[in-house]
Order: sequence, then C-alpha cells, then structure tokens
Amino acid sequence: MEDPEKEPDDDTGIGEVQELHLDNTAGEGIGQKPNIDLPGEEPFDEFSSETPLMGLSPEAPKETVDRTSDAMEEYTVVPGYGVNENPKEPVYVLAEQKSVENEEYSLTLEEVHYINHKITVKISLFLKKDIEDYWDYMEDKIDLAFLTFQENILEEDSHSSTTIDSHTTSSIYGFENVSLPYNEQGIENMCIQFTDGDSIFFDMISMEQEKVTGYPYQIGNLGGILAIPRLEDGSLIIAIHPLDDGDEFRIIPAIVVEELSSGPEDIITITGEDKTVYPGECIRYHPRGEETYFEWNFGKVKPGSYTLNIPWIYFKAEITEEIDIPFDPIKRSWEDKEYQIPGGSIQIQDLIPIDEKPEYFPDYLWTDSSPIIRNWSLHFGYSSDIPDCSLACMYGLSCEIECYYPDMHDNPNNLFEYSLSFASEDGEAEMMEYVLMINTELANPENMRLYIMQGCSINYRWNQSFEIPFTIEENN
Repeated sequence: MEDPEKEPDDDTGIGEVQELHLDNTAGEGIGQKPNIDLPGEEPFDEFSSETPLMGLSPEAPKETVDRTSDAMEEYTVVPGYGVNENPKEPVYVLAEQKSVENEEYSLTLEEVHYINHKITVKISLFLKKDIEDYWDYMEDKIDLAFLTFQENILEEDSHSSTTIDSHTTSSIYGFENVSLPYNEQGIENMCIQFTDGDSIFFDMISMEQEKVTGYPYQIGNLGGILAIPRLEDGSLIIAIHPLDDGDEFRIIPAIVVEELSSGPEDIITITGEDKTVYPGECIRYHPRGEETYFEWNFGKVKPGSYTLNIPWIYFKAEITEEIDIPFDPIKRSWEDKEYQIPGGSIQIQDLIPIDEKPEYFPDYLWTDSSPIIRNWSLHFGYSSDIPDCSLACMYGLSCEIECYYPDMHDNPNNLFEYSLSFASEDGEAEMMEYVLMINTELANPENMRLYIMQGCSINYRWNQSFEIPFTIEENN
C-alpha cells in the first residue's frame, strides 16, 4: 500500500447518500444492519409432482423488474455474495463443502451460490500424480458435465479455470437463466456430474437478505454504488458493489476500468476529515471472471469520518446484431455510413498509410513496413447517445481477408497474413485508432471486410463521480 497523500481543500458537494457508522474493531465488525423478510411462498410439499421446481426458461431473469432509482433502494444484499436485484427471489449458498476422490485425484466442491437467477459453482481439483496431457485429462475425465436438480439438467454457460500449482486447479462454472423456488429450509439433493462419472450431491441453505439502504450507497441517473465496509486486522476493507438500473447496460464489477484492463491501481480512494487520501488496492483482481463485485483494501486507518471517492464508472453492453463493414485499404475506400451500437454509433473516419511505428504503439504488435508489409492507421469515430458517457473500447472488432495460403502448413515460414490491433483512444475527439497490418504476399487487401460479431462487448465510461461518506467510531 502506498502512503496516504494530502488532498487539497475542495468545496464540491455530494448528493444524498446513506452513511454508515463502523465500529473500530478487528474482524468483520459491521454496525447494526436492518433485516427484511422475504414474502412467503408455498412450501415444497404443496407443489404438484408434475410441476418442476427449477425453471429453465431463458426468460427467467427477464421478469418485470422496476429499475428506477427508488426501486434500486429496494434491492437487497447478502454480504459476501452480492446484490439481489429482485428481493422477492431467494438467495441460496452451499450448506457444506463436499469431496470425492480416488487414487488419481480429489475433487472438492468449495462454493455454490444462487442469486439473480444464476448458479455459480467453484470446484478445486488436486491431482495425486503427474499427468502428461493435463488439459486433455481434465476435459475427458474430470470436467463438470452438468448439474441436476430433480428431473432438470443444467449445462454450463460459462467456465474459467485458474492453475494454482502443478497439481491444483480451481474452476468456476456459471449456470444462467435458472429459477429456483423460495424455501426457507433451502434446497436439497442437487447434484454435480463429472465427465468421468463421478458425482457430488449437495444441499443449499437460504440466506437472510438485507436492504442496500442499510449500508453506504449512492445512486445516479444510470446506476449506483453500494459500499460494504469492514475492519479486518485493523485494515479497512470495502466491498464495492454495482447497482444496475437496466438490463442492456451493466456496470463492470471492477467499477473504474474496462472489463479486460490489467488492473485498477490507486483510482478508488478514501479521504479523511484532515484531507488525507488513502488509495485502495483491489484484492484478487482479474478480468472477466464470475465475480459481480470486488473488495478493496485501504490499509490501516484511524477512527473518524471518511468519504469513498469513485471518479468515474465503466459499464458494458453487448452487440445485438453483427456489424459488417466492407472496405479497401489500397483504394482507401469504405462505405460512408454510421453503424448502430448500443448507446450510440460508430463509423470509419480515415485510413492512413503509415511507414513508422507510432510512439504510443507497443513494439510487440508492430511489424516494420516494407514493399511487402503494409501498415495503416484506421480511425473510428463514434457518438454516444448517453449523457456524460464516452465509448471506451470495442471488443471483438476483427477483419476477414482473402488469404493466398488458407492452409497454414502451406504458408511460407508461418508468417502472419494480417493483424488488427487497438492503438489509442481520444475521448475529446470521440475517436479510436487501430493499426492494420497486411502481408501482401500472403493476403489480398482488396478483398476484405471489418466486422463485430453479435454478442461482443463494448465498454462506456460514465464520467460521473461518486462521493459516499461513512464513519469509523472508537471502540467502546
């Protein structure tokens, strides 16, 4: 952690926010928190045997949910698991860890939770011996095949794995569009089936939910921020949760950076009464995981009043229809057209031949120009229909080009035929720059197109700051 800095006096006011008083005690000493009761529903034994208890309809999370500012104040939260955007829905977590093992490996079901119509499963694998074809072994024998409950079968929608060491791997699986019934006793006899035939049966317990208004929070016109602070070994840890107000645009869990950023360093801070600034360090950050929020460590702090400072917010949306952009870099011709994206539009502004690497362009992405190797600077303009928001990046912008050697084995020296790399972004000019490289011996630049596939992500930066007060009190 860096040493705190002194912040100059600033008379900027803050909006109406909820303040929390935090006792200055070690561990998870959070102040008094209000509880709410979930609405009662029929118990399990009153369901018809012909009525599945787990709905698998893709429409499950698309219920009519009011996402106005007032509605967001009705959201609930289960600390450690996230914000529930529909407080009528239950939140379940794994009752206890379960394991299965044999002479080759052991599998441990470490975490399961259900919130916002999604089941997230975390499994660790420990291999008891060295395996030559490790990933093939994983896929063929001990990958997760599906999850079952009663007569329903769920297949994973997302999967990520992290190698802990040469024998240990941690995997997280996501199951979307699930609707489990409310039962205060929880859910019993769910099962995870693995590709090798092993299975783990487990139960989930129902978690008590609390209103977000019991914690520091602030809401703007596009969404908000919930902060859950705690003291841990004398250090201030704050779980910072997005509060989303719509289905199309979602706040990125790391809040202040693009979804594939290398990390949010010293962007989020807290300020003390004496104007001392404490930078926050994001704990266990990694991009595009299953997390819906991250925790931040602000180091040792003294009792007193503080303000959590978030200078801007990043959110994302998905391209709903593939965008096709025909163009010819040799003739410098393209269709003069605006292409619609969620929240705005993009269009090609210019295509400039370049012979030397731009200073800001990474060396490892550059191939020196020659009579064979051609490079262009490709400028995309954009406009945003969302107030105070600028387009930050477009993931998935690709090019398709006629290659003279479509079989890589016939490609002389296995050289790259072409590449398209992001170079820079200018928010004031509303322009993004890419560098296009084409090896004209291997590919035909007169027969190519640009495209963004359906489902690819775009990120916006919402230039709205949040200042959320809270208090750490003396330990009585």
